[in-house]
Amino acid sequence: MLLLRQQGSCNEHNGWVDEGLFERRAEGSSGRIRVAAHRYVKQLT
Repeated sequence: MLLLRQQGSCNEHNGWVDEGLFERRAEGSSGRIRVAAHRYVKQLT
């Protein structure tokens, strides 16, 4: 099983690995906007 995590306090600690940048869309006051984020993953055993 693989967990996905978007931005957080642990980042590359406790087994979380930065898989790189990606862009997501979010609602803004004037419509949808693009938001840059990092994707952090953790392999579960």
